[in-house]
Amino acid sequence: MLPENLTFFWKSGGKGSGLHTGIIETRVANMRKYISPDERLFRRKTLHLKVAPSASIYELAAGIAALNPVLQNGRVISEGMAQCVELHKYLLDVKTSAFPGIRWHNVQIQQAFERIHPGYNKQADMEKTLTTALMLETQWAEVKSKFVRGAPRIMQILTNRGIKRTANDEYLSTAEISAMPLIRWINPDTNRQDTEVFNDHLNDLAQFDPHIVCIAPTFEEGSMFIIFKDNIIPCGCCAIQAIDSLLKSFDVLGQQVPPLLRKFYDFICIHLFKTSI
Repeated sequence: MLPENLTFFWKSGGKGSGLHTGIIETRVANMRKYISPDERLFRRKTLHLKVAPSASIYELAAGIAALNPVLQNGRVISEGMAQCVELHKYLLDVKTSAFPGIRWHNVQIQQAFERIHPGYNKQADMEKTLTTALMLETQWAEVKSKFVRGAPRIMQILTNRGIKRTANDEYLSTAEISAMPLIRWINPDTNRQDTEVFNDHLNDLAQFDPHIVCIAPTFEEGSMFIIFKDNIIPCGCCAIQAIDSLLKSFDVLGQQVPPLLRKFYDFICIHLFKTSI
């Protein structure tokens, strides 16, 4: 309950007569100290000292990183990563790249995300969310994949004012430039494999933000790869899997979300994955 000399101004607007001193003697913010911690609506987070895991976990992680990332070693790497979950969380907390030396795959990204966020919404329906977004805008109508078509439409609604969009290629259309923070298309070469075409694209990028690369004519469907600074994650031809894995990779790899992708990332994490509030 506020003192009478404070509420007088609110009740009478400074007019009339009553008990007051002419100044506000107590600021509302300073009254917080008189409220017990249990009754406070907003509480300060308890700071916990980050304790490094034991040396044995570091040794196990080093052994995993030394394994050749082939199909035969997939189970060993997956089981080893499950044992190193505390080390993974610690590296993310101290803003260190998680498990340097490991070449991540789509399945490992999914598994690691579940370990980092054990309470996340496993019934999240990414397909329903992206297809519902088809009703939001009319752009990208020529995009073949309905999931790739829906994601930029959500991004278009979640505008990013004050952030300048740039594209090195002056021949890109407006729709391509708008979709670039999420996905970029590269024309395939009939004389070379998709991985070779992708590697050429990667070599041409001196500096880039994480994004999906689709080896296909513009707006068509094809093989997809997620590229980060030190990781290349193949996702096959499944657009829904590529988008899902890209968004989860930021948490797993401890990478900063690009500004033009931030609102879309937050939207999915808050309303779909339930990992943010």
